[in-house]
Amino acid sequence: MVQAVRAGGGTQPVSLGDGAWGIEVTGRDNGFSVRELAALVDFVGPHVYKSETDVVRQHLKSALICELAAVGGRPIVLEEFGLFSDFASGENSGHYYRQQLHLSLLGGSTGWIAWNNTDYDPLIGQDPYRHHPFEMHFGITTSDGTAKTPLLELQAFGRVLDAIDVTACARLPAQTALVVSSYLETGYPLADEQDRTLVFGALEQAHVAAREAALPLGFVRESDGITAGHKLYLVP
Repeated sequence: MVQAVRAGGGTQPVSLGDGAWGIEVTGRDNGFSVRELAALVDFVGPHVYKSETDVVRQHLKSALICELAAVGGRPIVLEEFGLFSDFASGENSGHYYRQQLHLSLLGGSTGWIAWNNTDYDPLIGQDPYRHHPFEMHFGITTSDGTAKTPLLELQAFGRVLDAIDVTACARLPAQTALVVSSYLETGYPLADEQDRTLVFGALEQAHVAAREAALPLGFVRESDGITAGHKLYLVP
């Protein structure tokens, strides 16, 4: 895919739309490696739609995924995120977007693409929407082009990025390290996928607790070696 873009004369940054759902991020082996794909692309693009049972985990999910997706050493673009407005009020949809945007910025994201531009009401009789009705209302505008609250939050976020001159900003070195167990991404003998998903859950809760304690975090991968220099190491 990357070669085809380049052969066609494309010079824009290229990613693959894989969602960064590889084992290094999720603990589930879907056949794709974020590390290996990162060697081929210009940025890693997580897709985050997780529905949680806890509001804090829900709000911090994209930030955590962005931090984990940085394993490839490429810039992070939150390539797909959003929600269907049938499941939330306009007010709460706006809250959700605002939390995802600001917290993923703090989690290392350098770009954002909302899913998606408009609602699909005129397509209700067509595949796949006739049997996936929840896909109808992910838009940041209604089908007639009226702005929904997520679009207003995107506009407000854009003004914040302009005000802070985000392209001139850099993340400060973190004094606290959250250690990512090698069991998240390694198929050790006698270990199975359930072990890896348990690691992800423990890591996520440690991330939540650290953020609630206002600890700016750096992520350190056991698989890459535990580097010195942090004042505190959290090992969930």
